Amino acid sequence: MGKHKKKKPEIRFKGFTDDWEQRKLGEVLKERTERAKGQEELLSVTISNGVIRQANSDKRNIASEDRSNYKIVCTGDLPYNSMRMWQGAVGNSQYNGIVSPAYTVLVPTDEANSKFFMELFKRNTSLLIFQRWSQGLTSDTWNLKYPVLSSINFNIPLVEEQEKIASYFDKLDHLITLHQRKLNKLKKVKKSMLEKMFPQNGEMEPQIRFCGFNSTWEQRKLDGLYEKNTEKNVDLIGYEKTISIATMTYKNEGNGASTTSLAGYKVLRLGDIAFEGHTNKEFRFGRFVVNDIGIGIMSPRFATLRPKKYMSVDFWKYYIHYEAVMRNILVNATKAGTMMNELVIPEFLNQELRVPPEDEQKQIGEYFSKLDNLITLHQRKLKLQFFSLCLMIIYSVSVFLGVIFMGFAKEVDFEAAMIEALGRHGWEHEVLRYPTEDELIDNWARILFENNRDIDRLNDCPLIREEMDELLEQLRELRSPLAINSFINGRTVAITRKNPADTLHYGKEVSLKIYDRHEIAAGQSRYQIAQQPIFARKSHVLPDRRGDLMLLINGMPVFHIELKKSGVPVSEACNQIAKYSHERLFTGIFSLIQIFVAMNPEEAIYYANPGLDGSFNPDFYFHWADFNNEPINDWQKLVSTLLSIPMAHQLIGFYTVADSGDGVLKVMRSYQYWAVNKIADRVAKNKWEDEMQRGGYIWHTTGSGKTMTSFKAAQLIADSKNADKVVFLMDRIELGTQSLKEYRAFADNEDDVQETEDTVALIGKLKSKNPKDTLIVSSIQKMSNIKEDAAGAMQTKDLEAIKAQRIVFILDECHRSTFGEMLSTIKLTFPQALFFGFSGTPVFTENEKARSTTADIFGDELHRYTIADGIRDKNVLGFDPVMVMVYKNKEIREQVALYEAKAATVSEVMENEEKKRVFYNFMDKNTVPMAGKKAEDGRYIKGIEDYLPKAQYHTDKYQQSVVDDIIENWQTMSSDSKFHGIFAVSSIPEAVQYYRKFKKTQPDLKVTGLFDPTIDNEGGTKSLEKEDGLAEMLTDYNNLYAMQFDMSTYSFFKKDVAARLAHKQPYERVSREKQLDLLIVVNQMLTGFDSKWVNTLYLDKVLKYQDLIQAFSRTNRLYNINEKPFGTIKYYRYPHTMKQNIDNAVKLYSGDRPRGLFADHLPQNIANMNSKYLEMVDVFKQAGIPDLDRLPAETAAKAKFAKLFREFSTYYQAAQIQGFSWAKKKYTYIADDGAKDEIQVLIEKDTYGILLQRYKELRKDNSGGGNGGEEIIFEIDPYLTEQDTGTIDYNYMNSRFEKWKKQLIQPDISPETLETTLEELHKSFAFLSQEEQKLANIFLNDVQSGDVSLQEGKTLSDYIAMYAANIKNNQIQSLHDYFGCEQKLVLDLLSANVSAENINEYGRFDALKNTVVKEQAQSYFAAVDGKKMPMFRVNNRVDQLLKNFILAGGIDLPKPES
Repeated sequence: MGKHKKKKPEIRFKGFTDDWEQRKLGEVLKERTERAKGQEELLSVTISNGVIRQANSDKRNIASEDRSNYKIVCTGDLPYNSMRMWQGAVGNSQYNGIVSPAYTVLVPTDEANSKFFMELFKRNTSLLIFQRWSQGLTSDTWNLKYPVLSSINFNIPLVEEQEKIASYFDKLDHLITLHQRKLNKLKKVKKSMLEKMFPQNGEMEPQIRFCGFNSTWEQRKLDGLYEKNTEKNVDLIGYEKTISIATMTYKNEGNGASTTSLAGYKVLRLGDIAFEGHTNKEFRFGRFVVNDIGIGIMSPRFATLRPKKYMSVDFWKYYIHYEAVMRNILVNATKAGTMMNELVIPEFLNQELRVPPEDEQKQIGEYFSKLDNLITLHQRKLKLQFFSLCLMIIYSVSVFLGVIFMGFAKEVDFEAAMIEALGRHGWEHEVLRYPTEDELIDNWARILFENNRDIDRLNDCPLIREEMDELLEQLRELRSPLAINSFINGRTVAITRKNPADTLHYGKEVSLKIYDRHEIAAGQSRYQIAQQPIFARKSHVLPDRRGDLMLLINGMPVFHIELKKSGVPVSEACNQIAKYSHERLFTGIFSLIQIFVAMNPEEAIYYANPGLDGSFNPDFYFHWADFNNEPINDWQKLVSTLLSIPMAHQLIGFYTVADSGDGVLKVMRSYQYWAVNKIADRVAKNKWEDEMQRGGYIWHTTGSGKTMTSFKAAQLIADSKNADKVVFLMDRIELGTQSLKEYRAFADNEDDVQETEDTVALIGKLKSKNPKDTLIVSSIQKMSNIKEDAAGAMQTKDLEAIKAQRIVFILDECHRSTFGEMLSTIKLTFPQALFFGFSGTPVFTENEKARSTTADIFGDELHRYTIADGIRDKNVLGFDPVMVMVYKNKEIREQVALYEAKAATVSEVMENEEKKRVFYNFMDKNTVPMAGKKAEDGRYIKGIEDYLPKAQYHTDKYQQSVVDDIIENWQTMSSDSKFHGIFAVSSIPEAVQYYRKFKKTQPDLKVTGLFDPTIDNEGGTKSLEKEDGLAEMLTDYNNLYAMQFDMSTYSFFKKDVAARLAHKQPYERVSREKQLDLLIVVNQMLTGFDSKWVNTLYLDKVLKYQDLIQAFSRTNRLYNINEKPFGTIKYYRYPHTMKQNIDNAVKLYSGDRPRGLFADHLPQNIANMNSKYLEMVDVFKQAGIPDLDRLPAETAAKAKFAKLFREFSTYYQAAQIQGFSWAKKKYTYIADDGAKDEIQVLIEKDTYGILLQRYKELRKDNSGGGNGGEEIIFEIDPYLTEQDTGTIDYNYMNSRFEKWKKQLIQPDISPETLETTLEELHKSFAFLSQEEQKLANIFLNDVQSGDVSLQEGKTLSDYIAMYAANIKNNQIQSLHDYFGCEQKLVLDLLSANVSAENINEYGRFDALKNTVVKEQAQSYFAAVDGKKMPMFRVNNRVDQLLKNFILAGGIDLPKPES
């Protein structure tokens, strides 16, 4: 049996302690091959009932009359349908008989119990394994023959324990059957009593009555009993009291409606009745449901009525629910609706119904309630027994299949658990298993038909394939997920009817409803799971692919989920998704996918589909988190939150954003979701008449997507109708550049967001009743003047009417001090309005201006996501602030000391004691620090920089030093001009001066400037210099980019600069020649401007608190983390003061958690590189590989190396940006204590190349091998594996070889010299792959032993290639000699570079196995093992050996003993 893996279940029967052993099924279950002998009974194997007599089957008997080839089945056998084993077509036969030759009959050995195996074979996890082992191109041709099934490994207990478990199952099954019989009997009693205790078909009284009741039931008109229920949820009963009409139970998590819409819900009180209009066989017109659970709320789409006086709830919940009683009433009082039948309440109230006396109502109600209690009791017992059965099966199956509890040892088990969990959280239990694309299209067609079958759409005529092809063609034309998102959320699509059966619409265009974002877990929404969807190959050389799970809403696959087992990094699931996209699998119906989810049991990430033309950027992979921003990684919690209904429905409908500005689909992060919901909830609960203007504020760090968050909040508010207008207010500067474009880019349609050109237009939009005018964008300046401007324009009456509306104002960048007075004016103008603020840098007590904090102005903080949260989650980048000392500390300290001592030179100081005292006081850094600071008693202690005159920073020499520093480091800082910089200066004159210095010093650098273009005619010379500077910049810009801007079109110039710097339309794919390298600004573009292409901010001005963080954040937008690991800030003016300002701002805005905000500087990155390098060397040394020429053998060592190399690369990439070069071995720097220090680089460039080569081999090392490939259990960064190590120094290696070759034939060469040269040659091999190193060593040994003759002109590289070809040919020849395998088939398989998953594609591996001469193979194994092997074991061993050979790319076979 060999060495088996062992496991124990957690629940055992007494007396069993042995391990379960991993066995091949063929060892315990044999195949019965005997054929029919006479007139044996014909049996059939079904999925639901196992083995049954064909005579008892409801299927037509299609067996042939000649049954001589049919297979014998004996009692206790396990026959299965080989084409349906993956669906559970297997059973334990209770009969003797025969089955079709297409079936396989398993015979348990003495080590197997058939009932035990039948139970386990029926489990979902087992079926997944059988499905994966089934062979065939499509699900219709998949089959699992005995030779394959017999080779599958399972953990199996001893037969005695199998029998105990099987017996336990039998007893539970018996109990379940008994309770099921009792339950069925009680249900029959109830059905009978309903018929006899309620009068029907015109009867005036029922057939059976309680003693003492003889009178005729009174004919009553329903309007005397009920009235229409119009009570709205004005008290805002919470979503936890949402009532499901279908089940008359509370849905504690609501039905998916946003809190903003709950006010429109109906209140349902005890005894109220609701009409549920869905029809089925039992209720052909719909049904009434009585509220017997208490007060709650329900969707307003259901018709409800309220009793005019108290009536017995227990009676009416049965009476009015009963179809036979209500049929005629519903015929007259219902009409067909779009989704279901609708109740016509006036007609209903006009109907009549016979009603018993109240006492009789009470007794009837109590009787049926008791009967229902009995039924419920037996249902609970039934569930309890079933739960016990499931629990035992779960623990048994978990060991049987190798599940690791608290994790999953096999992906199939994780997949099964996911399906079960999704089913508990709103997804349909009926799973679409292994669907092809055509089957998914058919499924979509069926759902579209059901949702559109009314006369004005499909006219009850199903969609045909031509019509579905038209839909698919629309998807092909839309192409991108961005456009397809609009397709999905457009509610309807149009097609031309081609079904001739629809004579009303044939050849005409009809509109089809495909999805409604508001029908959350309601209406026509369908939620399906597709398991293992099959992607058709897009190229004949590529294999078929299967995904893991897809989630379908209304038949459209909108989520694709890739799963990995425990221990396999989630990045591998991401890589798999990216590979599928690269192979262009997400086309056709699969192009509808909006969101990808990559999961293992311990971690999950989600991200928007970038499309076939987009790139998969890990920087935009997100973890879902709770309200407090704590990431949710546990798979079960993720299913119950992100992937549950209603959240998954909302994510597609409300929280994906088709950003036409960036041209990509975006999905909101969790913190954005929480913020949006808090705002929407606050608006929904607002009492407008109270004039409580402070709605609250959102503190989300800059770069975290505040604009998208604020837009989504506004969209939800407008959508819920909880406000009449939502107005975005922003500074007119941002309105002129980026924000309006972004809002419109986020909207479903551009005209959903209205701009206001002037006050007249603003008033017109505000008073408009057009829904398109609900979302308005305006400047705070314009809105603050609206009252005064309205009076001037004679529109005061209009303004008064506007005030009465429910208006929500949303202010972006609400921390700005410039908003203060204007915002106060707006609040006075609109006293009933509600105000919300968004800021990445709120104003607190520490930095308040005008004695007002953000909370004072806007109210409570609604949600927080600080810069520390953003950097931790990798949603924004950290910063690398670099102090550039234009003036040396010692020089400026001495200058200040001399000035304060009133001396011109140090010599003059020394001649006067008072001057000396003052001078040494300022020279003492402990007495006078470089930067001023506050003492503990609140006093301000001035620093050296406080004494420096401003003129110090206005000199030409200073400015030229700054320009020189920027230019000198430009290539490194900009990654060869891939990224751009912003240079912020202190004044407009300085901006002009710097601009001219850049032009003169580096004419090729593309520079321009942006600042307030207003020319003050009273400014004299300064105004003229400013005007000249502006004109010069515009002229140069026009010449450089072929534009035509002038002073009158400066606002358009600004928009063009912003778009060019951000690579936004029309510059999404701008060439290097048309890019802008550096933008000089004074105040503009330092807040609100976003561009991932800006990686450096140069500062020649002093900033504090919010202004500092805002400016820094221009650099922290995500790009590829390997190319832009952080945002760099280089500051020049008052550098020590700026450093202190940075520390203060970071402390305030990180929640006092600055960890991770600042990147390590170059010396620290080099120190980290050295540390990780030494650790990597140690890993190889401990593995006995000091020359780093191969990977360690142990997985743990490889995993540690992979982790260390990734960390080393992170530091290396950061160091490169900061100026690191391999040519420089030592770096000097100023330590924290002010002393000069240096650090040495320990690793050589060549050694880095060797380690990178080893890192690349990790993926190859894990992609194949003896057992069909060990799955990667440590993370490998694809970016690093794709890096070029540089040209491997073949020339050097070949030169060492030539030197050694010449020395071999020199008669006087010493052995020591020859050995030294050989050692040098061996060291040069480290650059080679491990396989190439092995071949090079074999070749050198052959040279030394004289087994090979050297040829003139051949290099060592040539010999390595020749040996590789020879070895592979020899291996193939050996395989042919020992086993008879056809060499061409072997070579074809090796050339195809197959994997374990596709090795038998097109039956190619089976074809190779069929060429094996079994007797020859048996002789080979006997010679190698020293004993003869049974033929059935030979088959298994040949199968494994051939797999190993192909997957490893060839292996050396042991030579048999002669």
